[in-house]
Amino acid sequence: FFSGACCSLGRGSSTPSHRARIPSTLLVNLTNIPLTAVALDVERATYTRRYENGEHVSARQVIYAHRVHRSLMVMELHTSNDGGSPSTLQLSWAYPYSAAGNRSSNGPSLDIHFEEVPTGNPSLVATAGPIVQTETPSSSQVQVGVCTTSVPSSISLAPGERRSMFFLTTFSTSLEEEDPAASAIALHDRFSRSSPTALRLSHVAAWRRLWRSGIEVRGNVTVAQSVNSSLYEIISSVRDDWPFGISPGGIATNAYNGHVFWDMETWIYPSFMLLHPILAHQFLDYRLERIPAAQQKASLHALNGTMFPWESAFTGVECTPWDGGKNTEGELELHIVADIAIAAFQFYRATGDRTWLINNGSKLLFGAAEFWSSRVELNSTSGLYSILSVQPPDESAGCVNNSVYTNAAVATALFMAAETKSILNDTHNPEWASLDEERWIEIASNMYIPFDEATMLHPEYDGYNGENINQADVALLQYPLQYPMSKTVATNDLSYYEEKTRKNGYFTGTLVEWPCMSHYCF
Repeated sequence: FFSGACCSLGRGSSTPSHRARIPSTLLVNLTNIPLTAVALDVERATYTRRYENGEHVSARQVIYAHRVHRSLMVMELHTSNDGGSPSTLQLSWAYPYSAAGNRSSNGPSLDIHFEEVPTGNPSLVATAGPIVQTETPSSSQVQVGVCTTSVPSSISLAPGERRSMFFLTTFSTSLEEEDPAASAIALHDRFSRSSPTALRLSHVAAWRRLWRSGIEVRGNVTVAQSVNSSLYEIISSVRDDWPFGISPGGIATNAYNGHVFWDMETWIYPSFMLLHPILAHQFLDYRLERIPAAQQKASLHALNGTMFPWESAFTGVECTPWDGGKNTEGELELHIVADIAIAAFQFYRATGDRTWLINNGSKLLFGAAEFWSSRVELNSTSGLYSILSVQPPDESAGCVNNSVYTNAAVATALFMAAETKSILNDTHNPEWASLDEERWIEIASNMYIPFDEATMLHPEYDGYNGENINQADVALLQYPLQYPMSKTVATNDLSYYEEKTRKNGYFTGTLVEWPCMSHYCF
């Protein structure tokens, strides 16, 4: 999949905006020798397949996406014949644009109009073309170029022979080059002149540097494997020179259509920021580059500031799939605006980078504050501010009033925006002259937070009557919001919603709840 090359079949389509799919150039199988082992080495970021026939003939494939060179994928094929007679290995290459006689039954890309491009080199296969349909009528039609080493249909080995072959694939797009086809071919030529050993070593060295920051888990191999494989998936999906965010499904699948949700800022970002701040920086760069689209969405709703979409892709417009003519999450799941602002302030707190706060973070924080200042409603009776008609993280609740998580997140974001304005009070910026941080503080200080005095716990939203839920929103008050409450209330919230959270829901609350309880109660 290509981050940055997104296709759409139009509003209301059953196939919404999604990352453009490219047939794998490295799906190569040896067909006359058994596959005996596969392994993913997360330390070195290589995938290995081993073949053996029990008759002294073996083969080993090593596949990796180069960490240093973002446009390069490599497959090494190491073969050996330790027997006394010749042997021939048969190869099947599942690439629809390969040479006649070695075509796979798989179809071409459904998202890119690829056409073969002459290379002047019979050992190469190059294709290029535009995405089928742009994400919006006005967005650019991204062009994609691919160049790959052709794979032979067989390899003959003499007795005692050992042979290593190297197959490279290079990519380019019009997001970075005027002629992606020519660029992909030139990149292939460049990397083909490099030593295969040097390519592998530079890739492994880059990953070794990344693993200097990590999480060590001792005494439980299962947990250690889960933590490190998850971290590997995240690191594999992002680069500091390609700010296109991260989908909940990473880059290895097109889950969630490759869209960016609140998961990036709320679930992935906090720990990743501490381990890999340079990589985490690009998460916020992704949002910063899409501020104009967020401003336009707010304006269309007669609101101020930035109204980021619930699901975002290439352009930053709302990409939530339409269901029966409705787009409930895209219109109502607004807590994402506060989530992004909170992430921006977390970055400043972690790095102390005042220059970044002036030039970048302030845009996310002030945009969110202006949005919520125009979205809240004052209850003249109670004197408190409400947020009506929203969808909480527990999407099974539908449209509700005063989602406890949303209200608390908004109050948190408003306080952070006001603190940012105070930190930068000696910075002259004419665009900030109209900002009213006193109103932000007034709203945040008087935000209505649903609370039941009789049970001493927080209802998930106004009118919540104990229904089973899909996600323990209330647990999120404690982490990540760290919303102030007594130990008694914290314990009540977690114990109550542990029983109410469906075990087969989208998320269960347990993984969040008990660390929170240990923070408050032990």
